[in-house]
Amino acid sequence: MDIYTIIGIAVAVCAAGLGTGLGLRILSLKRRSGALIQSVGVACNTEERSVADTARRCLSSPVGSRRTTSVHGINADGYLRHTDGSYTKAYHLRMPATLYAEGETVERLYNDWARTLQSLKQQNCVVQLRHDVWPDRGRALGAHIKAQAHTKDTYMPARMLHTVGLTGTESAARGAQYQDDRLTLWVRVPVRHANDPSRARLGLLANFFPALAKEMRKRGLAGLLRSVATAWTRTNIESLCVRARLDEGAACEAASEHFAAVEHMCPLELRPFTREEMWHEVYRSHRLNERAAPTLPLVEGADLRQHLCGEELTGSGQFIMHGDYPVAIVSLFRPPTPIISAGMLRVMTANPNLVFRHTTVVEYLTLDQEKAKTHLRDQSKDLSR
Repeated sequence: MDIYTIIGIAVAVCAAGLGTGLGLRILSLKRRSGALIQSVGVACNTEERSVADTARRCLSSPVGSRRTTSVHGINADGYLRHTDGSYTKAYHLRMPATLYAEGETVERLYNDWARTLQSLKQQNCVVQLRHDVWPDRGRALGAHIKAQAHTKDTYMPARMLHTVGLTGTESAARGAQYQDDRLTLWVRVPVRHANDPSRARLGLLANFFPALAKEMRKRGLAGLLRSVATAWTRTNIESLCVRARLDEGAACEAASEHFAAVEHMCPLELRPFTREEMWHEVYRSHRLNERAAPTLPLVEGADLRQHLCGEELTGSGQFIMHGDYPVAIVSLFRPPTPIISAGMLRVMTANPNLVFRHTTVVEYLTLDQEKAKTHLRDQSKDLSR
């Protein structure tokens, strides 16, 4: 055996010894670190660890109820585009002063408004008059002071007396004893194009079962009822009507004809919402905690549902919490019930006690004329019996 072989065997034996020692050292350190981690875990607060685990599990399932909206986007004309393919256009209305007007003037206005509603022949059109009220913090008082005549054109003692009177009005305005309001008109027209996807029950059921299976995987068998409700909502309410660009243009033009009929027949002064005004109005109504709306995307087909449904709805009973605001709905039965009359809206708008933030909505829905006549005939037969 030569010298080189002996040197190689010696080096290999030394390397094997060093490796064995290093491995034993690593195993001992692993045992010590495992024991240390276990002791620290036992000493750790159990409640904090459970909260951390719950937070990790909730990353894929956020806390709170899932919200939905039918608003999909806003086109260049300022129309709301809904998920079912319908369109909504909004107008600012200038309210006429009819509180102390003569009866003939009020009756003529009622008749002209009735003719406006008759001009809509499309079935299931929704027309809403929204009267928004909020506390006036001094806007009307500031406009009054700005409209005053110049000092040189007024008698100074009378001007001083008028200023003293405005001081009491200013204190009442700071105490939110006055209301500011506006009136808007919203018209929603359902539009169906020949190339729109079918809404047959068979197609809805075909989409319902995959959505139900997806919800069942999330909630398990214990949440069967909630899974069925969520899947049915997604397949029947949230189903998005997708159109080609030419089909969308044709559907928008068909809706514009109905909007033009309302503008032509309406006896009140109308000013349509711009695209930015429509976005600001819809965003603020969906998210009450926000004070300003973000910049609207320039793309007309942008999906806005995720931006609108970012605020939590909680609570039950007579009211719910919409963000930081309690919200309730008071519904009145339609005329001709003996309790409700056409002049009730005029009484509500002139009520000085209703100065809190609220909205009064009067809604009209166009029906199928033949079905409506049949229904009235059936009611007449029931009354005759």
